Amino acid sequence: GRPLVRGGRSPDEVRAWYRDGGHAPAECPDVARLWSVLPFLLEHRKSHGGEPLAFASLGLSDMEAFFSSLTQAQWSNANLYGLEYLLLRLDQESLAQGRLVTAVQLFDCHGIGLQHVMPRVFRRLKDAVQLPDRYYPELFSQIVAFNILPIAVRAYELIRPLLSKAIQERIRLATPARSEGLPLSLAPPSSLPACYGGSLAQLPGGGAA
Repeated sequence: GRPLVRGGRSPDEVRAWYRDGGHAPAECPDVARLWSVLPFLLEHRKSHGGEPLAFASLGLSDMEAFFSSLTQAQWSNANLYGLEYLLLRLDQESLAQGRLVTAVQLFDCHGIGLQHVMPRVFRRLKDAVQLPDRYYPELFSQIVAFNILPIAVRAYELIRPLLSKAIQERIRLATPARSEGLPLSLAPPSSLPACYGGSLAQLPGGGAA
């Protein structure tokens, strides 16, 4: 297949890099750069339904570092590598479980402020939010944004027209008042860090939960 990112590898080449080379996402320099400024867990244990969980703490992202350490091409490439890894893992889980397995994406929006909703952020996000919709439409069964304040809701309303109706129907927004206990409704305590009511004292990589 053709590269989705100018000058980068094609999706087939990225998948082969994972499958045949035994690589992890963080071995891609662009993914490592992204994860250094945006707290993200691409695959973290399972939901109640046995689906892999993906976590992102959007409010903790350092937007100045995001723009200074990643070009548009590097940002797009990091997203491609993340999506191809998740697609490969879902194929493996589907084979192991004998059914179609999709993922559950959780976005913690606590801490989102003006730095996260500036015009330059939307210009950079535009391609990234359309990439899963165009090329990986079946990755996620649910996309849940919780602890979301009005400023983040308005930001989503700007992005929403870029998304297909099928993706929009899987997105759920929860205000802080409706977010208490929400992660536990999606996954057991053994899959969640303590800050979300779970029993994990540490996150992968040793970070405090």
